Amino acid sequence: METEFEGTTYIIKTPTCHMCGKGGIVEVPMVGFLIRQLGGLIQEAYPDLDKSLREQIITGTHPKCWEVLMGGNTN
Repeated sequence: METEFEGTTYIIKTPTCHMCGKGGIVEVPMVGFLIRQLGGLIQEAYPDLDKSLREQIITGTHPKCWEVLMGGNTN
C-alpha cells in the first residue's frame, strides 16, 4: 500500500486559529493522511512533521500564533 502512494501528498485544511481568526493548510504525506483516517495517532501518522504543524492540524493554532501564546517559548 505504501508504495502506491509514495510521493503523493494531501492538503489538510486546518481549523480556524483562536489567536488570529484565520484558517490554514498543512501539506502531509498521503500515507499519513490515510493512517489518521483509520484512527492512527497523529505522531504515528506524521513522525517527520514538525510538532508545531501537528498542533495546527489538531487545534488550528498556527506556529507563529503558538509562539505568541506561549511568550516565545515553544519548548
